[in-house]
Amino acid sequence: MFGRSQKERDNALAEAVGNGNTEKMLRLLERGADPDYVTYNYGPLLCRAMALYEDDNALACVKLLLEKGASLTNRDGSGRTPLHYALYRGGKTQVVQTLIDAGADVETTDKGGATPLMTAVNGKHWQGAALVLERACREDKSRSHMLVTAVANGAPLSFLQPLFEKIDIDINAATKDEKTTALHAAVATGDQQVVEWLLTRSGIQVNAQNAKGATPLALAVGAGRTEIVKTLAAAGADPDMKDAEGQAPLVTAARSNSQDVVEELIAAKASLDATDKYGATALSVASQAGSIRMVMTLLAAADAAGIKLKLEPALFGAAEKGHGRVLELLIGAGADVNALDDEGRTPLMKAALSDQVETLSILIKAGAKPDAADRHGMFAYDHAVSASKAKAKDFLARYRHETLKSGDTVTIAAPAADYHYVRLNDHSLEVREGDSLTMTFNFWTQQVIFRDTERPAPVTVQNFADLQRQEAIEEAYQKLKELGGNPPDPHCSSLQKKSPGLK
Repeated sequence: MFGRSQKERDNALAEAVGNGNTEKMLRLLERGADPDYVTYNYGPLLCRAMALYEDDNALACVKLLLEKGASLTNRDGSGRTPLHYALYRGGKTQVVQTLIDAGADVETTDKGGATPLMTAVNGKHWQGAALVLERACREDKSRSHMLVTAVANGAPLSFLQPLFEKIDIDINAATKDEKTTALHAAVATGDQQVVEWLLTRSGIQVNAQNAKGATPLALAVGAGRTEIVKTLAAAGADPDMKDAEGQAPLVTAARSNSQDVVEELIAAKASLDATDKYGATALSVASQAGSIRMVMTLLAAADAAGIKLKLEPALFGAAEKGHGRVLELLIGAGADVNALDDEGRTPLMKAALSDQVETLSILIKAGAKPDAADRHGMFAYDHAVSASKAKAKDFLARYRHETLKSGDTVTIAAPAADYHYVRLNDHSLEVREGDSLTMTFNFWTQQVIFRDTERPAPVTVQNFADLQRQEAIEEAYQKLKELGGNPPDPHCSSLQKKSPGLK
């Protein structure tokens, strides 16, 4: 029944172990089956027993095999001992205790260098890990990283405290590649208790940076963990330390719209004008997002601290997104409604893109100039037309510049002695009389913008093709090239048809 050969008896024993049939196991073992038989899939029979679903069956099989002389040092293909396997297969606590009581080596390592304790920690089997920890005593440098792993895997304080007390662990040890410390890991899991406990350890580096340059505080801010931010700040965390990408915690909090976190950082004396790698501040980010409460908080904090913030970048963002209430707050704080960006655009031009009449009205009432032109010669009205913003177009039409039609003319006199030319950009040239701007040639739009105080409108525009003095275009073209510009050739425009004599 049980086979005549040793191999048949051993195979039958392996089958009985796999089924948790201790009666059959006993009969086979008494007939000479080998308790140290190594199976193809599971390795030693002691390891095979760990795969049983029911812990009671596994325990009974293990006890029987040990009673019949099974070795605790046999290993599977990965170099794991039965103790490794008991912890690897789900932390069967009673089995672990039985193996330890039988003399299992708690310090041995598998082929990957993991001890049974590390195996338990990796598998989050805290009861089994605690049993192994009671017997662990040999110094092991890997155990410093074990603390990080344990914290990252959510180890309870009931395990972390004895781990730290029993083994000499560097509280600031970090993982090799990510440079993650135990404090980083605790913040990432959001475990307030573990964070507080770690901060009580002597020598803890609260501003340690991981491979991305992030401190524990930066991680807490990014995750919106307000209480942990407060705890870290109270422990001395630097609220202004940027990560490797140049991101400041306060800007991160603003991008996440984390009002409570922003307030905690302000309380921790975070720099209100800190920027990210793009130059954005918390105020500009909050303004563009339309976060009224956050904008009010930042402005109030700056006022209380006597700090003058750069309001104009925030004004541009709020204008473009159509956040009227934010605009009012910024204007009330002293923002310049006629500030210029790198392209010479004003907040009113940005507001035209939002198609919000209220926003445009707020800016104009505050003194925004609808007749201001950007470096391309475009007005706020032109931006509304270009972007197909109907409401903004209709609203700004009453303020638009006067455009001359074909047949209307403005005479361009020959340059006077005090005229001089200024290159505005590659395709635009200003003509000035003393300090006064008289006209702008825009070779991109093929237009001349006149500044004529004698006309009803302060600014008029005429197409190149309709100019009475066509040679002025060629003169301006040559002058702009001399000044380093790169204007489109006027011969390629409709001008050529009207003025074939131009050279």
